[in-house]
Amino acid sequence: MASSLKEQYLNMQWAEQLFLLGEMSGGLAHEIKNPLAGCQGVTGGYCRRFGPSRRRPTLLTKAIEQIKKIEALLKSLLNFARPPKPQFISVDVNSVLEATIGLAQRLPMFMSADGKGSRS
Repeated sequence: MASSLKEQYLNMQWAEQLFLLGEMSGGLAHEIKNPLAGCQGVTGGYCRRFGPSRRRPTLLTKAIEQIKKIEALLKSLLNFARPPKPQFISVDVNSVLEATIGLAQRLPMFMSADGKGSRS
C-alpha cells in the first residue's frame, strides 16, 4: 500500500508540474505574440510598399518567413497549454467511497486525537 501511495503522490506531483508548465507556456506565448504582432505590422507595411514578392528585399522576405515560423511555434505552445477535453467514464461511486473511507481510516492524519476519526 505504501508503494501505491508513493506512486499516486508522484503522479500528482507530475500532474501539477504539467499544469504549471502549461500555465507558464500559455503566459509566455501571449507575451511573445504581442511584440510579434508589431513586427508583423511593420513587415506587412513594407510588403505593401514594395508590392509583389519578386520586388521585395531578401531580408524582408526572410523576416516574414521567420515571423511565420515563430507563429507556428507559438500555436504549438498554446495547444500544449490548452487543457485536454475531459473524457467521461462510468464509475462505481460506492467502490470509490469505500476506498476513500478505507484510506482515511488507515492514515493517522485523518484521525482525531482520540483515535476514533473526526466526525463533522
